Amino acid sequence: MDMGEPMDIDEMSPALMRQLAAFDALASGHRTNGHLTLTVSTLDELAFQYHVLSGKWMIFANRDTIDALWRDVVQMVCMYRKRGTAKVSVNEDDRNNRVICVYAENFADFKEVRGLREDLRTVVGVKKKIPFKMDAYTHMGIYRDNRWGIPPTRWLE
Repeated sequence: MDMGEPMDIDEMSPALMRQLAAFDALASGHRTNGHLTLTVSTLDELAFQYHVLSGKWMIFANRDTIDALWRDVVQMVCMYRKRGTAKVSVNEDDRNNRVICVYAENFADFKEVRGLREDLRTVVGVKKKIPFKMDAYTHMGIYRDNRWGIPPTRWLE
């Protein structure tokens, strides 16, 4: 799956399809009669209800520096933390840049999420602010400038 495209229906698990259906039901009533149905709280509830708890810190870099940064991220994940997952992809918004995603299993486990960010800062050297995005938001099609006005990332640290 590409970072900038919604997941293909054939790639979705039944639980993910149910989450998307629940999201669509909420989204259809968003801002109807003055009611906001899509809030951070309701999206968190959907993530918990359908067990889509993972998220990722996103490090954007140009293709001239990505290889060295990727090497450092892999070393942090494999050698320093000895756990976790990461990937590198083309940044769909800017084809000359790349994005490295370093995953946390549970966005609500603040110790894990913040510890991962701290390791990216101290072990890898990522000092600039980077966003954390919940995978549930990706699956629900919540990207920058979405029609609901929902910020696509949870934290920027």
